[in-house]
Amino acid sequence: MKAGAARTAAPCGPSAAPPAETDEAFVTTLRDLKERTGLSLAALAARTPYSKSAWHRYLTGAGRPPRSAVEALAALAGADPAPALTLWEAADRRPPAGTPPHDGPRRGPPGRAGSRCRRSP
Repeated sequence: MKAGAARTAAPCGPSAAPPAETDEAFVTTLRDLKERTGLSLAALAARTPYSKSAWHRYLTGAGRPPRSAVEALAALAGADPAPALTLWEAADRRPPAGTPPHDGPRRGPPGRAGSRCRRSP
């Protein structure tokens, strides 16, 4: 590593995996609803209990919105929330990409069991 270069940990959590087709359809639906509102992210944040940065994460697929956020966005767009909620539920049932089938308890080295994320110093 070069001197002065920032060291970053590998991404962890749900946003680390590439989105599946269900996720892409869901995010596209959210974006369409947002466009129907005609609101900026700041205006959307002002009219809902979610921040501008939270809406950015939801609309880019970097974060999964709570059900109430999907309902609020549909209401602001004057749309039926059912199609978006159907995609939201489908994405909720799907295991994260790259998750191996679960055949029973995992056995690994003693210590920090279950920790796969590297912590930054």
